Amino acid sequence: MLKLFVCSDIHSFYTPLKKALDEKRFDPNNENHWLISCGDVFDRGHESVEVLKFLMSLERKVLVKGNHDILLEELCNRRFPFVDETILKEKKLLQEMIDTCPADRYVKKSIYELQMQILNEYAPKLIVDRSTIKRLIFQLCGGIELTKNNKGLVMKTLSSNLKGKADMKIVSDVVSGLLL
Repeated sequence: MLKLFVCSDIHSFYTPLKKALDEKRFDPNNENHWLISCGDVFDRGHESVEVLKFLMSLERKVLVKGNHDILLEELCNRRFPFVDETILKEKKLLQEMIDTCPADRYVKKSIYELQMQILNEYAPKLIVDRSTIKRLIFQLCGGIELTKNNKGLVMKTLSSNLKGKADMKIVSDVVSGLLL
C-alpha cells in the first residue's frame, strides 16, 4: 500500500527531519514509501549538505520549490559579482582543504568533496582559452600601450573587468607574453 510522507520548511535542518521521519517509520528502501517536500528545503540551518545528500539519495520523492529555494536559485542564476567572487573564494578554500586533508580523515574529505561538487554546479566557469583572453586584452586595453612599464595599469584594467570571469593567472601569463 502506497504511503506518502509529507514535510515542508526543512530549512537545512537535517537532524529534526530525520528524527520525524524515523518516528513515522519512513523507510527509503520501501518501494511504497514516498517523501514529498512542500518547499523551503534550504536556508537558516547548518545541515544543508546533509539535507541535500539525503534527498538526492531517495529514489521516490517529490520536491516542490518554496520561496527560499527559488530565492537561492535566483541568487545563483543572477550571477551578482559578489556571489561569483564569494563562490570562487569558497571553491579555492575548499580545494585547499581537500588537498591537505589527512588520509585517515576520509569521512571529512568525502564531505569536502561533496561540497565541491555542489560548488562546481553553481560556480562561474572561468575563461581559460588563451586566444579568447588575448582578444579581451586588446578590447579592454585598446587605449593603453602594452609595455612593461604599463603592466600594472594593464593588469588593473583587466582585473576590474575580468576578475571572477577569467583565470587571472592565465591573463597575467598572456599579458606578459604581449608586453614590449
